[in-house]
Amino acid sequence: MTGDCHARHIIDQVETSLRRLQTDYIDLYYAHDVDPHTRPEQTLAVYDDLIRQGKIRYVGLSNHPAWRVVRALWIADDHRLQAPVAAQGFSDAEVSLAREVGRLSRGWGLNAYQVALAWLLSRPAVASVIIRPETVTELRENASAAEVQLAADQLEVLTALAIEPPAFHHRAGDGPLKPTGLDARV
Repeated sequence: MTGDCHARHIIDQVETSLRRLQTDYIDLYYAHDVDPHTRPEQTLAVYDDLIRQGKIRYVGLSNHPAWRVVRALWIADDHRLQAPVAAQGFSDAEVSLAREVGRLSRGWGLNAYQVALAWLLSRPAVASVIIRPETVTELRENASAAEVQLAADQLEVLTALAIEPPAFHHRAGDGPLKPTGLDARV
Protein backbone atom coordinates (compact mmCIF):
# COMPACT_ATOMS: atom_id res chain seq x y z
CA MET A 1 0.00 0.00 0.00
CA THR A 2 1.59 3.26 -0.99
CA GLY A 3 0.10 6.44 0.32
CA ASP A 4 -3.66 6.13 -0.19
CA CYS A 5 -4.83 5.43 3.37
CA HIS A 6 -8.53 6.05 2.95
CA ALA A 7 -10.52 3.48 4.92
CA ARG A 8 -11.97 1.66 1.94
CA HIS A 9 -8.55 1.33 0.32
CA ILE A 10 -6.98 -0.13 3.47
CA ILE A 11 -9.83 -2.59 3.94
CA ASP A 12 -9.67 -3.62 0.26
CA GLN A 13 -5.90 -4.16 0.51
CA VAL A 14 -6.25 -6.32 3.62
CA GLU A 15 -9.08 -8.38 2.13
CA THR A 16 -7.12 -8.84 -1.11
CA SER A 17 -4.08 -10.00 0.87
CA LEU A 18 -6.19 -12.43 2.91
CA ARG A 19 -7.60 -13.99 -0.27
CA ARG A 20 -4.19 -14.13 -1.95
CA LEU A 21 -2.55 -15.68 1.12
CA GLN A 22 -5.56 -17.96 1.72
CA THR A 23 -5.61 -17.17 5.41
CA ASP A 24 -7.99 -15.72 7.96
CA TYR A 25 -5.62 -13.11 9.39
CA ILE A 26 -2.36 -11.26 8.76
CA ASP A 27 0.15 -11.35 11.62
CA LEU A 28 1.80 -8.00 10.86
CA TYR A 29 0.36 -5.58 8.34
CA TYR A 30 2.84 -2.92 7.24
CA ALA A 31 1.54 0.48 6.19
CA HIS A 32 4.00 1.80 3.62
CA ASP A 33 4.55 5.52 3.22
CA VAL A 34 2.65 8.43 4.69
CA ASP A 35 -0.64 9.57 3.21
CA PRO A 36 -0.56 13.38 3.45
CA HIS A 37 -4.27 13.60 2.57
CA THR A 38 -5.66 11.47 5.41
CA ARG A 39 -5.59 12.33 9.10
CA PRO A 40 -3.59 9.75 11.07
CA GLU A 41 -6.54 9.38 13.48
CA GLN A 42 -8.63 8.02 10.61
CA THR A 43 -5.95 5.63 9.44
CA LEU A 44 -5.26 4.31 12.95
CA ALA A 45 -9.01 3.85 13.55
CA VAL A 46 -9.24 1.63 10.45
CA TYR A 47 -6.30 -0.47 11.64
CA ASP A 48 -7.91 -0.70 15.07
CA ASP A 49 -11.17 -1.94 13.49
CA LEU A 50 -9.30 -4.54 11.43
CA ILE A 51 -7.46 -5.75 14.54
CA ARG A 52 -10.74 -6.01 16.49
CA GLN A 53 -12.29 -7.94 13.56
CA GLY A 54 -9.36 -10.37 13.69
CA LYS A 55 -8.25 -9.66 10.12
CA ILE A 56 -4.87 -8.32 11.22
CA ARG A 57 -3.12 -8.94 14.51
CA TYR A 58 -0.72 -6.00 14.50
CA VAL A 59 0.13 -3.02 12.35
CA GLY A 60 3.58 -1.67 11.56
CA LEU A 61 4.71 1.52 9.85
CA SER A 62 7.25 1.54 7.06
CA ASN A 63 8.93 4.56 5.51
CA HIS A 64 7.45 6.90 8.12
CA PRO A 65 9.77 9.52 9.64
CA ALA A 66 10.43 8.96 13.34
CA TRP A 67 8.36 11.98 14.36
CA ARG A 68 5.33 10.54 12.53
CA VAL A 69 5.77 7.17 14.25
CA VAL A 70 5.86 8.91 17.65
CA ARG A 71 2.82 10.99 16.69
CA ALA A 72 0.95 7.80 15.69
CA LEU A 73 1.78 6.27 19.08
CA TRP A 74 0.50 9.38 20.88
CA ILE A 75 -2.70 9.46 18.82
CA ALA A 76 -3.33 5.75 19.41
CA ASP A 77 -2.87 6.28 23.15
CA ASP A 78 -5.10 9.37 23.25
CA HIS A 79 -7.90 7.65 21.29
CA ARG A 80 -7.51 4.23 22.95
CA LEU A 81 -6.65 2.62 19.60
CA GLN A 82 -4.32 -0.28 18.92
CA ALA A 83 -0.88 1.28 18.41
CA PRO A 84 1.61 0.29 15.73
CA VAL A 85 4.03 -2.32 17.11
CA ALA A 86 6.80 -2.06 14.53
CA ALA A 87 8.48 0.61 12.47
CA GLN A 88 10.79 0.20 9.53
CA GLY A 89 12.66 3.07 8.01
CA PHE A 90 15.68 3.54 5.84
CA SER A 91 18.94 4.94 7.13
CA ASP A 92 21.03 7.37 5.13
CA ALA A 93 23.44 4.49 4.42
CA GLU A 94 20.61 2.37 3.00
CA VAL A 95 19.35 5.20 0.81
CA SER A 96 22.90 5.84 -0.45
CA LEU A 97 23.31 2.14 -1.18
CA ALA A 98 20.08 2.04 -3.18
CA ARG A 99 21.14 5.09 -5.18
CA GLU A 100 24.53 3.52 -5.94
CA VAL A 101 22.91 0.27 -7.09
CA GLY A 102 20.61 2.33 -9.30
CA ARG A 103 23.55 4.25 -10.77
CA LEU A 104 25.52 1.06 -11.45
CA SER A 105 22.48 -0.66 -12.93
CA ARG A 106 21.86 2.15 -15.40
CA GLY A 107 25.55 2.03 -16.38
CA TRP A 108 25.21 -1.69 -17.07
CA GLY A 109 22.02 -1.18 -19.11
CA LEU A 110 19.83 -2.91 -16.52
CA ASN A 111 17.14 -1.96 -14.03
CA ALA A 112 17.99 -1.83 -10.33
CA TYR A 113 15.50 -4.60 -9.49
CA GLN A 114 17.18 -6.87 -12.07
CA VAL A 115 20.62 -6.22 -10.62
CA ALA A 116 19.48 -6.63 -7.00
CA LEU A 117 17.64 -9.88 -7.68
CA ALA A 118 20.40 -11.25 -9.94
CA TRP A 119 22.98 -10.50 -7.24
CA LEU A 120 20.86 -12.25 -4.60
CA LEU A 121 20.38 -15.27 -6.86
CA SER A 122 24.16 -15.45 -7.39
CA ARG A 123 24.83 -15.81 -3.65
CA PRO A 124 25.74 -19.38 -2.66
CA ALA A 125 23.66 -19.28 0.54
CA VAL A 126 20.50 -18.08 -1.24
CA ALA A 127 18.24 -20.87 -2.48
CA SER A 128 15.48 -18.59 -3.76
CA VAL A 129 14.29 -15.01 -3.67
CA ILE A 130 10.80 -14.05 -2.56
CA ILE A 131 9.18 -11.22 -4.48
CA ARG A 132 5.80 -9.60 -4.02
CA PRO A 133 4.55 -8.30 -7.35
CA GLU A 134 1.13 -6.70 -7.36
CA THR A 135 0.58 -6.91 -11.11
CA VAL A 136 1.40 -9.33 -13.91
CA THR A 137 3.74 -6.68 -15.34
CA GLU A 138 5.68 -6.50 -12.06
CA LEU A 139 5.86 -10.31 -11.99
CA ARG A 140 7.31 -10.41 -15.52
CA GLU A 141 9.77 -7.61 -14.74
CA ASN A 142 11.00 -9.35 -11.59
CA ALA A 143 11.17 -12.74 -13.30
CA SER A 144 13.44 -11.24 -15.97
CA ALA A 145 16.15 -11.00 -13.31
CA ALA A 146 16.56 -14.79 -13.47
CA GLU A 147 17.91 -14.36 -17.00
CA VAL A 148 20.49 -11.75 -15.96
CA GLN A 149 24.03 -13.09 -15.59
CA LEU A 150 26.22 -10.53 -13.88
CA ALA A 151 29.93 -10.60 -14.68
CA ALA A 152 32.42 -11.47 -11.93
CA ASP A 153 33.57 -7.86 -11.64
CA GLN A 154 29.97 -6.65 -11.33
CA LEU A 155 29.28 -9.21 -8.60
CA GLU A 156 32.43 -8.12 -6.81
CA VAL A 157 31.38 -4.45 -6.83
CA LEU A 158 27.89 -5.29 -5.55
CA THR A 159 29.21 -7.61 -2.84
CA ALA A 160 31.58 -4.89 -1.64
CA LEU A 161 28.62 -2.49 -1.42
CA ALA A 162 26.58 -5.01 0.55
CA ILE A 163 29.18 -5.47 3.28
CA GLU A 164 30.64 -1.96 3.42
CA PRO A 165 28.29 0.34 5.37
CA PRO A 166 28.83 0.15 9.15
CA ALA A 167 25.16 1.08 9.54
CA PHE A 168 24.28 -2.47 8.49
CA HIS A 169 26.56 -4.24 10.99
CA HIS A 170 23.92 -4.38 13.70
CA ARG A 171 21.80 -6.53 11.44
CA ALA A 172 24.46 -9.21 11.37
CA GLY A 173 24.07 -9.77 15.10
CA ASP A 174 27.24 -7.95 16.10
CA GLY A 175 25.38 -5.49 18.32
CA PRO A 176 25.89 -1.75 18.30
CA LEU A 177 29.22 -0.26 17.36
CA LYS A 178 31.51 0.09 20.36
CA PRO A 179 32.38 3.67 21.39
CA THR A 180 35.96 4.82 21.03
CA GLY A 181 38.09 7.54 22.58
CA LEU A 182 36.48 9.66 25.28
CA ASP A 183 33.11 7.97 24.73
CA ALA A 184 34.54 4.61 25.87
CA ARG A 185 34.58 5.47 29.59
CA VAL A 186 31.84 3.03 30.59
